[in-house]
Amino acid sequence: MLKKASLVLLASLLLPYANIPTAGAETPVSNEVVLTLNDTAALSKGTHVQLSSAPYLLNDTTMVPLRFVGEALGADIQWDAATRSITLTYGTQSLQLAVDSNEATQDGKAVQLDQPAVIVNESTMVPLRFIAEYFNYTVSFDPADKTITLVSRQAQPVQTETKTEEGKPKRLAKITVDNLTIDPEFNAPRLYQTIIPSIAADKSGRIYMIEKDNTIGYVIKEYDPAKGNTLRIVSKIDGSYNFEYIDISEYDSMSDPTPVRKGAFYYINLFPSELKYSYATDTLYIIGGKAVYQLFPEVKMVTHWYTFTYSGIPFRERRTIETKFNNPGFFDTADGETFYSGTPFSIYATQKGGGSRYVANSSKKDTRLISTVKDGVIYAYDQLTGEISTVTDQGYTTVARAQIDNVVNMTSANGRFYVMDANKIYRIDTDGHVETHVAFDELYYNRGLYNPKTGRYDQIFFQSQYRELRVNKDAPEQVNELREKAQVEPGPVKIHKDTLLTVDGKENIIFFDEHNRMLRRIHIYE
Repeated sequence: MLKKASLVLLASLLLPYANIPTAGAETPVSNEVVLTLNDTAALSKGTHVQLSSAPYLLNDTTMVPLRFVGEALGADIQWDAATRSITLTYGTQSLQLAVDSNEATQDGKAVQLDQPAVIVNESTMVPLRFIAEYFNYTVSFDPADKTITLVSRQAQPVQTETKTEEGKPKRLAKITVDNLTIDPEFNAPRLYQTIIPSIAADKSGRIYMIEKDNTIGYVIKEYDPAKGNTLRIVSKIDGSYNFEYIDISEYDSMSDPTPVRKGAFYYINLFPSELKYSYATDTLYIIGGKAVYQLFPEVKMVTHWYTFTYSGIPFRERRTIETKFNNPGFFDTADGETFYSGTPFSIYATQKGGGSRYVANSSKKDTRLISTVKDGVIYAYDQLTGEISTVTDQGYTTVARAQIDNVVNMTSANGRFYVMDANKIYRIDTDGHVETHVAFDELYYNRGLYNPKTGRYDQIFFQSQYRELRVNKDAPEQVNELREKAQVEPGPVKIHKDTLLTVDGKENIIFFDEHNRMLRRIHIYE
């Protein structure tokens, strides 16, 4: 009896600890909130939830049920029926919105909304990104499966990039060149190889490229290091790229700009030539001819040059606008509302939705320009003169100078210019400060294909060589011999004036090695 009582007592003492994992056990805890466009199923921090209404896009803004987003983010919600206003509070933070009002209040300060809260089928729908980011959550969108993921910044793991005292990422002691992707049909006849007109990297490290395939036409591919070292198609040039516009191109008289008719643009006439990622608006733009599209969260024409305000445009210049856009210039925006295009001759501005106007003539007739945005101001760098100028409706205003001789290539990102000669890549600030970003003679080349999931480097093989290995799989000696011969190692970095070049969010250099048909990275910062 005493033994039995002792066992009962022991069990009662151990019971409260029964669900506590041992030191070596994993405790899966999710701090993510995951939603899918047009789907009422959601995941809130590990718990499956059924929404009262599915998330949907309204004027390029993801709208979600108020009650869900408030509870998922841990905020208290108050609804004032008299004023149809919403108050969300979390600790000392307070956010107020009103249905059908573009004005919100953050901690007593008025701010403007791109899209106000609305009521749909008795559910109050609110702009997700605006609320989530205010309450310190990051928001990411996966175009492949239309999922939206929210992660608390406080709950995110410590970033791998180590900050210096100045707040900059830590520079690596050994600057490496990493092979990120490989075209398995690299050694196929050139007739069957794809054409890559442009690449761009966003602040999160994803890399995008335009690819022209001889069988399926133009596609946009994405390299996402979180998903491995493969490229996947995130958009095809199809009917979603069609749009209508007002055609006034037949008019020669500046005094009569009345529209003749509506015009239509069809995707079969789209030849995408450039990708432009804007840090200012966190948007990836696709530029093709005289049309510009955003890619996420859905394909949408954002502006075009098919309609011109003729007032102030010289008569002869109007007839040559289209050809001038093919000259080296720039395209940029500081706010996502007004877009500037600079050519060697002039500056033009277009508004969101289309409708262009002539801004000013360039003081020079021969320029090579790139642009960047810093503190809400567009800056242009001229390769030929080294001049750094602001771009406004008043034209170019030179504010600094940073001359680099014998420029081979250049790109820009997040308020800086990156200019390369035969030996180095220089980083240039908008105030003209120049420093060496990387010297080519300090590069160390990692062998193999970088695997971002494991942090290791895998052997590189062509598709045809994989087939040979499979055929000889029963002959180990032949397999080893073939494997040794089949492994591919690209040579040193060779960047020329036509090399596709971009910069990721950590200021590492990304380029497309056309000779070896692969994306490569000059890894400078952790």
